[in-house]
Amino acid sequence: MRTLSFLMAFIATAFMSMAQYSNGTFLLTEGQLGTSTGGLFWLNSENNTFSSSSVSQSTFGETSQFATIYRDKIFVTSKQAGYYGGGLFTIANAKTTQSQATFSSLSDDGHNYDGRAFCGIDETKGYLGTSNGIFVIDIIGNEVIKFIDGTECGYEPGEVINGGYYQYDVYGHQIGSMVRVGNFVFASQQNRGIHVIDIKTDEIVYTISEYFDLTADDGGEGPKALDGSFGELALSKDGMLWTTICDYENYSYEHHPEQNKLVLVDPYICEAIALPIESKISVAWSTWRYGMMQACNYTNRIMWKDVCYTEWDWNTFEQISVGKPQICYYDIDNGEEGVFVDVSEINPNYSIYAGFSIDPETDNVYIPVSSNAGYGPWYLLVFNPQGELIGEPISIPIGDWSDYPAMVLFTDDYAPEFNIEDTQILKKGITPNGYTVRLPISEIVSDKDNLNAGISLDVEFIDCTSSNHSFAITELNELELWLLDSGQATVKLKALSNGKTTEKEIMLLTEDLSTSVESINSDNNAPIEYFNMQGIKVENPTYGVYIKKQGSKITKVII
Repeated sequence: MRTLSFLMAFIATAFMSMAQYSNGTFLLTEGQLGTSTGGLFWLNSENNTFSSSSVSQSTFGETSQFATIYRDKIFVTSKQAGYYGGGLFTIANAKTTQSQATFSSLSDDGHNYDGRAFCGIDETKGYLGTSNGIFVIDIIGNEVIKFIDGTECGYEPGEVINGGYYQYDVYGHQIGSMVRVGNFVFASQQNRGIHVIDIKTDEIVYTISEYFDLTADDGGEGPKALDGSFGELALSKDGMLWTTICDYENYSYEHHPEQNKLVLVDPYICEAIALPIESKISVAWSTWRYGMMQACNYTNRIMWKDVCYTEWDWNTFEQISVGKPQICYYDIDNGEEGVFVDVSEINPNYSIYAGFSIDPETDNVYIPVSSNAGYGPWYLLVFNPQGELIGEPISIPIGDWSDYPAMVLFTDDYAPEFNIEDTQILKKGITPNGYTVRLPISEIVSDKDNLNAGISLDVEFIDCTSSNHSFAITELNELELWLLDSGQATVKLKALSNGKTTEKEIMLLTEDLSTSVESINSDNNAPIEYFNMQGIKVENPTYGVYIKKQGSKITKVII
């Protein structure tokens, strides 16, 4: 009987280890610093309840705050390595959630390296942002390759900063979020600006350190150029970057809410512009509260968590509330600002502790909320794109005082898909020389469960009759294919989306050749007529010699 029980337990354990997580939602929790490590929960879509996944919490560090899925792996960063053997950086299989690697330290140079964020770069590597710079990670071998120079904090371990307010190097010049656009990664570093990193060389080529403020009084001389320390980055549907201003000396939004502005960053000219908006945007450096700003996939809008906190009123000697627990939005196409949802209207006790997440497959918005002034019980609210609550609030099974929700994470189940004809005609006149076709990337390739603006495209000319050929990605995010001379070419397109790739070959024809090809195709589709040698049409030819006419093509045939 003991043998049978052991066998059944072994089979159950093996079955659980082979569980496949797909078409669903994870919730990352922080844990409590010094007490417990972060955790990963799975949302059962059938009954809307959370259950712990098979990732052992011992693999995470303390204050796990960021997670992303890339190339079928889950990458989790934590503030510090845990007392229970967890790491500040953990890599797990996204389908089974089994841990593959964990890093309790990144360097032995005496500096602290709190985990911050991870950004996938290509099929073999990614960038790990920390409180003291960016590391390049081999995501195949699960190991650290090198450090990106110029991203370090610049302080010595234990050095007193700003009169003691920042006493440790971990809060000096920490790396925030990172976003890949084309062949570059934009990485926000506190009090430094936004680094533009060449993904081929892993080197900083430029740093955006100022912004033009459309809200400032410029005396009628145009927008003021101001030094900028930027916060979280988000890539919108139209391929633009968005961020906010973050005061380095006062990183908490309660200190200087007037500095929280919506900032447009053009990734092609590397210029930042602050737009006038009514609401304020929450900004929080260090590990906590991920997801203050997010972008929708199907509607061209940016969303953010509004400023909401309490402070002491010295005149009335009472606690007063500033702002509302709401998510706001900016409609980029129409230039309109509005409130997406105020969670206190659903329950007056609800407040937004963590950030929020947008499902790229549906544009539904997931918001973890507290029902007790920043403590549990905790709930997950799900809203459709119109701001309507879907179903009932979902209970998050973590302790009232010992754990906190960090962020919602969605599985990645689809590869990019091409939506392009097999043959493309190149025309003259689009560019000064040769034959050209321009194709909006958003129209030729898409991904069902990832931001389409984040898809990168590589082009390879396999066979080409033209002596000169080239391609480029224009500022309008178009693929431009170019042949100098009349001719044809075979081109292989390779789309990379969230670490998954899809390839497609297409034929390029210049317009002069395409005309003759179209004529040939027209002939091939025309009805066939037969005539005898005297020119008389024959409806049902038998054995003999005939004239065959199909379209404009005439030949002599023997039947």
